[in-house]
Amino acid sequence: MLREAQNWGLLSPDPAIPAFLRLQPIFPYFLRSRLQEPAQAEVKQAVERAFREHYQQLGFSLNDLLASQDAQEQQVGQFLAGLEYENLVTALTLALEAQASIAGYYDALLRYLEARQDPRRALALFQATLDRFERYPAEKLAGPLGFEFASVLGTTANWQFNLKQYAAAETSYQKILQLVPQVAQLDHEEAKRLQAKAYHQLGIVAQEQRQWEQAEQYYQQALQICIEYDDRYNQAKMYHNLGAVAQKQRQWAQAAQYYQQALRLKIEFNDRYGQAKTYEGLAAVAREQRKSEQAAQYLQQALQLKIETNDRYEQAKTYHNLGIMALEQHQFEQAEQYYQQALEIYIEYNDRYSQAGTYGQFGILEREREQWTQAREYLLRALEIFADYQDHEGINRTLYSLAHLWQSSHDAELPAAIASTLGASREEIEVLLRKSLE
Repeated sequence: MLREAQNWGLLSPDPAIPAFLRLQPIFPYFLRSRLQEPAQAEVKQAVERAFREHYQQLGFSLNDLLASQDAQEQQVGQFLAGLEYENLVTALTLALEAQASIAGYYDALLRYLEARQDPRRALALFQATLDRFERYPAEKLAGPLGFEFASVLGTTANWQFNLKQYAAAETSYQKILQLVPQVAQLDHEEAKRLQAKAYHQLGIVAQEQRQWEQAEQYYQQALQICIEYDDRYNQAKMYHNLGAVAQKQRQWAQAAQYYQQALRLKIEFNDRYGQAKTYEGLAAVAREQRKSEQAAQYLQQALQLKIETNDRYEQAKTYHNLGIMALEQHQFEQAEQYYQQALEIYIEYNDRYSQAGTYGQFGILEREREQWTQAREYLLRALEIFADYQDHEGINRTLYSLAHLWQSSHDAELPAAIASTLGASREEIEVLLRKSLE
């Protein structure tokens, strides 16, 4: 049949993989037209069921490839999922129409879109999936499909959060909390764990909006569930987040206590990546408490863990923070080395936004060394990047540093250079610089 269809020009080999055949639009149109005839209703139903069951099994196989620890298998999974994307979406749609399980298609599509880093496309797909689930009768959602509904709710909320749609994300996470008690399939412990995850995510949403007290309440609710079921691994995550919230509220002793509790649990589970993150939190708290030596020690421990786990990109952040510590102690050469190491990694990973922060620190360093020309060059480079990203906080922070440079260097042409970068008049910039100095 396939050979005949090729002979008629209805199918043609894929240019990249000849084993895959591409359909000419007239072919599926013809087939679908035939299946719409009343006499073909039973055949149509059988074809659609066979199609979605076939792609459900293929979805599981693709998900295994996409989740593989082997880089080559991941690449194969990405390539094949890209070729089968439309078929997987069609199978998902058919499963939703039949109110059948979406496992397989959902798993493969989620991993594929996560790897592609295409949040808008992902949100559109899972929002449409969610809309269909919300039309299901209540008795359908009391069984296994209720758990799938909760999973889609969580996925949709995560994409909404990634796109900074915080109100929508909060609504979706709250829906999970409302849905869980209705899912009869879940045992009590499983239901509670799902609730803990939702509370945790609600805490992150509140934290991102600087709603510190609300974030703390959500994290505490999640923590209590983790303690109730002796989930020590996730307790560490909650303690760390509570430490971060206490830190933002300038509750230094409380923050340090939460971070230490998180660290003990992460050491227990040999979570070396998590340990590095918590050491950095402890370093930030120690620095605020004017315990410079202890802060530097924590940062060195974090750096060592990142080197051991070969987490090169995250090393840049630690080098940057070590540079700040060295600069505060007037160890200028050491600070320069740390900043240079951070900058090299950010350039290697083409992270232009993070480069701006390090250029800003280079500018402060050179200002302290009274190297006015170098300081001006670094700070203007930072300002340009922050302006490109429309990061007003970064722009204001850099303008503050430039104001002090202007005052110290007596550089009469600096306001004009800043004005050129920001697209403002020299007079407007001079007013801004004077306000910063005040």
